[in-house]
Amino acid sequence: MSVSRPMSLSLVVIILLVAGGFMFWTVRELAAELRHDGSYGQQASPAIIAAAASGDTAAVERESRQNPNLDELMPSGGLSRVAITPLMAASMGGHAQTIAKLLELGASPETRSSEGRTAIIYAAGWGNAASINALLAKGARVDARGDDGWTATMLAAARGDLERVRALLNAGANIDVRNKWGQTALFIAAQSGSEERVQALLDAGARAMIDWADNSGATAVAMAAGAPESTGVLTLLLGAGANPNLADNDGLTPLMRAADRGDAERVRALLEAKADPAVKDRLGRTARDWAVSRDDDLGHAAAALLPE
Repeated sequence: MSVSRPMSLSLVVIILLVAGGFMFWTVRELAAELRHDGSYGQQASPAIIAAAASGDTAAVERESRQNPNLDELMPSGGLSRVAITPLMAASMGGHAQTIAKLLELGASPETRSSEGRTAIIYAAGWGNAASINALLAKGARVDARGDDGWTATMLAAARGDLERVRALLNAGANIDVRNKWGQTALFIAAQSGSEERVQALLDAGARAMIDWADNSGATAVAMAAGAPESTGVLTLLLGAGANPNLADNDGLTPLMRAADRGDAERVRALLEAKADPAVKDRLGRTARDWAVSRDDDLGHAAAALLPE
């Protein structure tokens, strides 16, 4: 019977050196990849993007001589992996004068970023009404949609101020379109908790789609019932005629969402709007069951309003 011999010291050293070298190159390649995709390494933006983002119109005009193709997608800088144009950078910064100059120099308002968004979508989400109007004045399409189906109006409804929403609505924005998740601008505004934006959309005709559900079956009222600090939005939607008893794909009603939050005020508002406390979800739980399951003072207060 043969007996294996211990590995020689020199062979052990060679194996360790090879393994160490492999690990070194693997870590080096990984670090390079992370720097490239922007996940950890800071990514510098081209000078013209930086100038546009800061609203330095003179610098933009100067840099445009070095970068004549103003519709070329460039790194946006920082940790973002999105490639944008100078016009998009100026739109996000809300710099109407810089936007006007870039359009004058030939920039197109319809160029799309690496995520499929046009300048007006960025202006709606991160800019201001002046930047939106500057783009609209030069023919920007108000209903352009990104790869995710979001329009400028949806982004303004989610994170914009009332002036941005009004600028888009005044330009004839279509409010009955849905994004890839089936959400409308009203649904998104309700989720954000903004009474002003919800009211503006209702006044613009969103009452006709007040009970539209997203892909999960949730409605705007369901979002208002479960989202932070949206009691005002909830009462606003209920007052506009929203149905408080529409359940989502899991059988959850707005009343269950409010009960799960332990929000007695919202529970009371929904009950006054004829929400049915006897409805059960797919697992047989009522709104009261959801409130009780919290096992805290808020849950007990909400449960006290619901029949056993």
